Amino acid sequence: MFPAIQVSGFRTMLQGSVGVSAAFWMQMTIEGWLIYELTRSPLFLSMAAVCRSVPMLLLSPLAGVLADRIDRKRMLIATQGFAATLAFLMATLVFSDLIRPWHLLASAGIMGIVIAASVPSRYGLTALVVPKAYLANATALHATTSGGSRILGPQIAGMLIAAVGAGASYLFQAATFIWALFNFRRVPTTPVRRPRSSESFLQNLRSGALMAIRDPRLRGVYLVGLLYAAFIYPYAQFLPAIASDVLKIGAAGLGMLMAANGIGGVVGAFIAAAASGFRRRGLVLLASGLTTSTGVLFFSLSNTLWLSLACLMLAGMGGGLIIATSSAITQLIVPDEFRGRMSSLQLVIWGTMPVGTVPLGAIATAAGAPTALTVSGAVGLCLVALAIAGLPNVRRLQC
Repeated sequence: MFPAIQVSGFRTMLQGSVGVSAAFWMQMTIEGWLIYELTRSPLFLSMAAVCRSVPMLLLSPLAGVLADRIDRKRMLIATQGFAATLAFLMATLVFSDLIRPWHLLASAGIMGIVIAASVPSRYGLTALVVPKAYLANATALHATTSGGSRILGPQIAGMLIAAVGAGASYLFQAATFIWALFNFRRVPTTPVRRPRSSESFLQNLRSGALMAIRDPRLRGVYLVGLLYAAFIYPYAQFLPAIASDVLKIGAAGLGMLMAANGIGGVVGAFIAAAASGFRRRGLVLLASGLTTSTGVLFFSLSNTLWLSLACLMLAGMGGGLIIATSSAITQLIVPDEFRGRMSSLQLVIWGTMPVGTVPLGAIATAAGAPTALTVSGAVGLCLVALAIAGLPNVRRLQC
């Protein structure tokens, strides 16, 4: 797929990315399980999503500008070291029996800061390792391997919680962040001579925002991503409640649900990689939104494990396609000096998740998590249908 000279660096980059993603999904599993065990409140689950999303919403644009101004590799290494320290601290609180719900909300918020700071650098570093001719393939392969970590991370966390407790899971998460850090250190990069700019930090921020607003292709892609992040993806926050109250399958079963969602994500990203020659990426993006919404809707109606797993795979497949396709579009149509800022805008979109998560949490508290997810799936189908009709720039997008 890539010239031999690029293979080693990209492989090392992928290994680090898998470690980061696996550790993140481990935290999602541990955090969700502990919150629901301590509070029995779906609304509290949604508050964790708010704490994680707000830093992404507010700080990602600043991190994107930094990724375009400073060494992306160093920024990436620093954030992973900080994340490992946080995981060790959480393990200490669990082992000492001092863990409280507010600790978990604070941890979610800090992880949101880490994500906001690291993702623009990670995608920008990939663009430095891989030639542009292979960038679409690399982005899809990156999403495929990261999606694989959505299978491993929750499964490992669920098994460890069931066998030896949440503290051991946090220790494993810390070790995974450290492994990722050492992989990123080994990525071979050459110094990038970016054109000297007379723009200040704030002017860089403004120019990135103007590019996203003025380019109708980027504007449409970001709008579709907003629909997904705010109104469809919040279903994942309520899997602990479904596992505990509907399917009654415990922590190990929660790991299975999240892993099934991850398998679907891998399949979706693999489809994106295999179809990298198909240029109608706008159509793929819209069709993926319909796929995810349908999976969520049928999952909300299921009360059997195997049907639930199948529906989560379908939802995950659509989500994997959305993430891989939108990332590929962004990386293909923006110049290198804007890549950090454009990647950060994708995180800003993820930061809007509370727009849907908080109302769904209130519905879940009043009427149950299945009802909330039925609303999520139905609203998602309606919004994507409106996007298909009202966003011709996305529908016809080719790159």
